[in-house]
Amino acid sequence: MKVEHSRGPNFVIEVDEGLATCRVWQRPDLTSTEGAACAEQISRHAEALASDPNARGFVFDLRQAPPIAGPRTTAAVGQMAKAYEVAGKGFAVITADTPMMLLQFRRVVREAAPLRGVVTTDEAEAVESVRRARARR
Repeated sequence: MKVEHSRGPNFVIEVDEGLATCRVWQRPDLTSTEGAACAEQISRHAEALASDPNARGFVFDLRQAPPIAGPRTTAAVGQMAKAYEVAGKGFAVITADTPMMLLQFRRVVREAAPLRGVVTTDEAEAVESVRRARARR
């Protein structure tokens, strides 16, 4: 059963049988500074979930997010990915099918979670990769 874990101005985190999914959407009324603060808030929630023994992994859905992330946002995503890598759990980012977004997050995830992180444009692939990463533990 899907349960809302937390919510912010441009995101919601839900947990379903130990799998956390965070969906982010674009809010034109938020400044880039406010958006970065939201990313840092998400990171704190994600890192807490990574240390939860019942957590299986994290899917970060950015398909509706702004197409380019600033340095604070990418740093926050890197921290999240690293937390899951260290915990031995899967971490996946779903991006829009845009070259810049894919390149940006592939770099971040490759550096922070080289063994258990994935970036894709496909939700089913993201969920499956998180499940596989957890099984390798």
